[in-house]
Order: sequence, then structure tokens, then C-alpha cells
Amino acid sequence: MSLPERFLPAIAALCAAATWALSSLLFRRLLRREGGVRPPSPGALNLFKNSLAALAIGVLWVLDGAELPSRESLPWLIGSGLLGFSIGDTLYIAALPRLGVQRASMVVLLQVPLAALLALALFGSRLSGGVVLAMLVVLVGVLLVLVEAGDNAPHARAERRRGLTLVLVATAAYSINVVIGHHGLASGALFGGSLVRVGAGMIGAFLAAPIEERVVPVKHAFAELSRPLRERALLRALLPAIVANSVIGLPLFHYALRGLEPGIAAVLCSTAPLFTLLIGRFFGERHGALAWLGTVVGFAGIAGVVYWS
Repeated sequence: MSLPERFLPAIAALCAAATWALSSLLFRRLLRREGGVRPPSPGALNLFKNSLAALAIGVLWVLDGAELPSRESLPWLIGSGLLGFSIGDTLYIAALPRLGVQRASMVVLLQVPLAALLALALFGSRLSGGVVLAMLVVLVGVLLVLVEAGDNAPHARAERRRGLTLVLVATAAYSINVVIGHHGLASGALFGGSLVRVGAGMIGAFLAAPIEERVVPVKHAFAELSRPLRERALLRALLPAIVANSVIGLPLFHYALRGLEPGIAAVLCSTAPLFTLLIGRFFGERHGALAWLGTVVGFAGIAGVVYWS
């Protein structure tokens, strides 16, 4: 593929990463009650996000010929959607107000080396010495961001620990999602398979809602899931973040995925933490030298994992 043919998909991948960074910052602002609106639960926010994502991917699916995934790939696609779009996204969103966008987005970078290890365990994929070294570089970058000085009040430390736990579990879910999702999409039907994955994530929100809300009457949990559709003020507050994440970001990501080699697309789409540093300044977020250094080191490690893979 020539350089001009790569240019637009590469720009699309970077723009997708920027929209995901922006949406994470907006999600955190909303969940910290900075918008003057009672925030939704992470599950309700995620369900609404996935609903618009399904609409955007559905349009692309129809325009692309409405190709259906194979029957053999359905279990992989459904499992991938439940892990990534339901469990992973809900826990990541829940971690944002506790851990902060920069720390959370950096921890999620660990999904790339974790996915490589899972592929080794499940499908016998080989790991070179360069990949192992690059994995360690990613870990060093994440640790640098995590140890940056923050609020040392006991309550703040407890919240950060809870946020770190949530995002680590989300990262594990994302890692499995990447491996089995790739296996499910290998047979073709990119948009059809993606639609199945998002649909599974939407179903997963309804299955997990009673547990997340810690309520016995299931109807109360489902009422919370529908709040964004019933409360106009909440809907207005959510729309900018959801549009950036799902309506704009996902089509750009799929365009990049189809126009670039998978490794290049993965590296460019992993630049979201770089954008959160830059865009976060407009939200009043300030980070020290360790956060900047750790982010660049982590991104370099991601590039190494993909290159040597």
C-alpha cells in the first residue's frame, strides 16, 4: 500500500483516538457531577453509548452490503461483545471519576501485551524477545503514570485504589475481547460481526444491571438503564460524549482498520492517552513530568509490541 493510500486512514485512526480521549474526559466530568445533572450509572451510560454505536455500525453494515458473519463465528463474537462492550466498557467508565482519565487510559494500554500473552496461551502464537521487551516498556510507562503525585487524603487514596481495581478488571476483559473478537472477525463480515458484538454488549447491560445497582427489584435497575431516554437534561449532557465516542469515533476506527495494516491501525488508535494529556488541559487537568514521560514510554512500548509481533 502506497503512502498516499495510507494517509487518510492514518488520519482517521488518529481522529478516532482523539474522539475517544474527548469522550472519556466528558464522561468523567459528567460522572463527577460537574455538569449540574444527576449522573447516570456507568451501566446506563454504557447502554446508551452502545445503542448509538449499534445505530452507527448498522448504517455502515447496510452501506457495505449487509454481509452476515458465519454461524461458526457467532459464539466468539457474542463472547467478545459481552466482555468488551458490556463488562469492559462499564467498568472503565466507572473507574474514570475515581482514578482519573489519564491513569485509566494508560492502564488500558496493558490490554495489548495481555492480548499477546492470551493469544500465546489459547492459539499458540509465538512471542519474540522484542515483544517481551516491549511489553516491559509498556508496563514501565503505566507505572510512571500511576505513581505521579495526587491527592493523598485517605478518601482519595481509597477511591484511586477502587478505580485501579475496576480498570484492571476492565483491561483483562478487553484483552480477552481482543483475542476472541479477532478470531470471530477473521472469517470476514467486519461490520456484521461488529454489530453482533455491540448487540451482545447491549444485552449484557440488561443482564448485569440488577447486580450493578445492588437492588432486588429488577424493574428498578432497568428503570435506571432507561434514564437517559426519559430525562432530557441528562440526554443533553450525554449526547456530546456519546456522539464523539460512538457516532464519530467508531466509523473512523473501522475506516482506519480497513485501510491500514492491523498493526499500524492498532498503534495509531492506541494514541488516546496522548490526546487526553493535550485535550485535558482545556478541562482544567494538569499533569506533571512523570505523566508525560510515562505516556510517551507506554506508547513507544505499544508500537514495539505491534512491530515485533
